Amino acid sequence: MVPEKYRNKVKSPDAIAEIIEPGMRFFLGSGAAEPRMLIKALNEKIMYTEDMEILNILTLGLTPYDQEPFKKNVRYSALFIGPTIRDAVQQGRGDYIPVFLSEIPDLFKKHRIKIDMAIISVGPPDKYGFCSYGVNVDIENVTEADREAYTEFV
Repeated sequence: MVPEKYRNKVKSPDAIAEIIEPGMRFFLGSGAAEPRMLIKALNEKIMYTEDMEILNILTLGLTPYDQEPFKKNVRYSALFIGPTIRDAVQQGRGDYIPVFLSEIPDLFKKHRIKIDMAIISVGPPDKYGFCSYGVNVDIENVTEADREAYTEFV
C-alpha cells in the first residue's frame, strides 16, 4: 500500500503517457525492469508525437517504437546494443552511444546526456518515500530531492 503522503503521485500508465510532448528525450529503464505496461501505454502516444528520442541501455522486450509507423517520429539511442535494437542501429534508424556502464549516471547528472524524463520500474514507496529498484539496479541513482520533486508512480 502506498503511504498517504505519496498517493497523489500515483498515476496510471495512460496518465504518464499524457505527459509526453513533442521533442522530448527520455530514458527507459532496462533489462528485467523494463516498464512494459508503460511502454504499451506510450505506443499510441508516440505514433502521434513527433521528434522524440528514447534512450535505453538494454531492451529485452518488444520495441514497438523501433518499428513502423514510429520511424518518422522516434529516434532510438542505445547505450548497449542488444538483439531487439541491433537492426535499427545497423539500418541508421537508431544510434549507439559507446560508454562504460559505470559512467552513465554521471553523464545524466552532469547533463552531458540530457533527458527530459526517466521512466523506471520501482516498488511502491515505504513510509519514508524510499522505493526498491527490484531486479535491475544498474544506473538509476535517484537523490532524495529528485524523489520528492519528480517522482510519479504507476
